[in-house]
Amino acid sequence: MSTTNDGAMTDSPYADSIVVDASCTKDGTVVVRIVGDIDMATQRYLRTRLDETFAEFPSPKAVLADLAEVTFFGSAGIELLVALAERSAARGHPFRIVTGNNRAVIRPLEVTGLDRSLDLVPTFDAAYASPPHRRD
Repeated sequence: MSTTNDGAMTDSPYADSIVVDASCTKDGTVVVRIVGDIDMATQRYLRTRLDETFAEFPSPKAVLADLAEVTFFGSAGIELLVALAERSAARGHPFRIVTGNNRAVIRPLEVTGLDRSLDLVPTFDAAYASPPHRRD
């Protein structure tokens, strides 16, 4: 078992390459900030941290995934984002991805066409400035 950069205990040897911070704003929006690589090696740890976040904040007004500091975004990251978007939609929570104009995140989403179905915004200001897009 090791301690990750964010202080969490994990038995994943790959958790050192990712930091996950979750918080809830005054308006009830859950913000999940991810720093580092999202790949098959970190996917299990990240899923666990997301499950813990939603157990702690079960009824958010909205969910923002901050991926501005993600350094690698592989197919495991795409799968995780789609699952998070579906989970949020099933519970009626708007879901947005703050990209920070990070090409490591945007490019895989463009190539897969998910940039057209997921609600991507460049900044937190943009996330709060306009209502979430309705995607069908």
